[in-house]
Formats: sequence, structure tokens, C-alpha cells
Amino acid sequence: MQTNDSGLASYIASQVDWSLSWKDVKWLQKITNLPILVKGVLTAEDVRLAVQAGVAGIIVSNHGTRQLDYVPATIMALGEVYGVK
Repeated sequence: MQTNDSGLASYIASQVDWSLSWKDVKWLQKITNLPILVKGVLTAEDVRLAVQAGVAGIIVSNHGTRQLDYVPATIMALGEVYGVK
């Protein structure tokens, strides 16, 4: 199959479970006493959703996908997510 990208974006998209949601965080909280941390937060909205879901911590990260043009660098996301409640 021929794509319009380098192939990396297509590969990564094929590895993502698109059915995951914030309900899965609630489910994890029910089956463990461990603190739940969410990695990959890049927007203020995701910070708010994570806080509403009751996570113990947030890791601002682009998961190392700086190779993809449309993903902001982690440092660029800090300004938006810092201090959100």
C-alpha cells in the first residue's frame, strides 16, 4: 500500500487502540491500589480530563514522536498545560 507520508505515521496509527478512553482509567483505579499516571498529555483539555478521571499524575510528553511534523515538541506543550486545574 502506498501512502502520502513517510510510512511512520501510518505504522504508529496502526498500533494505537482507538477504543481506549477515560473510562479505562476508572477501570484501572478499581483493580489496583497503585497510582495511575497518564503520559502523553499535550493539551489543557487533556489535563482537565485527566484530573476529572482522578489520575495521580500527568506526564507531559509527545511519546518521542518528534519525527512527525504535526506533533508539537513537549517543551512547546508545557506552556499550555502548566497550571491547569
